Amino acid sequence: MKSKNKFLSVCTSAALLSTMLGAMPTMSASAANLIGDVNCDGSINMSDNVALNRYLNGMCELSNLTNADTNANYVIDTLDSKVLLAFLTGTISTLPYKR
Repeated sequence: MKSKNKFLSVCTSAALLSTMLGAMPTMSASAANLIGDVNCDGSINMSDNVALNRYLNGMCELSNLTNADTNANYVIDTLDSKVLLAFLTGTISTLPYKR
């Protein structure tokens, strides 16, 4: 439970920081299924990570679960949020991330 709370705190802090600093890296595409574009607005940015965390906490539904499966394991969980955050911070360069 502590690790989940810590993870959520980190994600919340990152979202607040991105709001204060302005734009985080944004990738745009016209494809209907853009892995990582959790909120289906055509770009991958911190608002997608916020939407994914809201979904994981039962606070909302997602219209396209395929876009939220950032590690292509057919399960939407906290690992997908970690992968998306790693993509947004430049730690990984492609989605879906497969080890």
